[in-house]
Amino acid sequence: MEAYAEAAGIVRNDSEIKRIADIVESSILKAFFQDGIKELCNDAFLIVGRRMLHSTMIETRHMQWYADKLAKWVNEISVSGSFSASGDVEAITRAILLVQEDLFMFTTDQSALKHRCADRYFVDTPSLIPTPLLELHMRFAAALSHSGILPASSRRSFDKAALGELFVRPDANRFDKARLLL
Repeated sequence: MEAYAEAAGIVRNDSEIKRIADIVESSILKAFFQDGIKELCNDAFLIVGRRMLHSTMIETRHMQWYADKLAKWVNEISVSGSFSASGDVEAITRAILLVQEDLFMFTTDQSALKHRCADRYFVDTPSLIPTPLLELHMRFAAALSHSGILPASSRRSFDKAALGELFVRPDANRFDKARLLL
């Protein structure tokens, strides 16, 4: 979903692409909110957040769900230091989403909370990260860098090392390798 979101953001001025993106986003929201497909929680969160910033196509109940979910995640990381997620991918994705948020309404020290997310979920040594999580950690490094938690030079070093790891691992998907070269 994240790659789709980035591509959609780049081409938002094309009316046909925008129409297709709106259909895809609406389908994801329907699958999550109406059909109860809980695996789409992080995707729904991303879509609702973006729509709140850039659109009037948002239901009040979705905005309330978004605020409630954000408050829950802030509380989880504040109290227990981790998310009650079903796996590493979901937890790291939530950490990325939380680090990208303005949390002034939820905590008095959002920098400390974001550092706590980084301390818990970011592995700064790519050789220690399982192959399926390498690209996700690259997105995490980008979010941490954008939030001022990880210096830009550290992010570049991390990305370089992560790409190096990806290209030497036999279990890495060749299509992912080609895509990341772009």
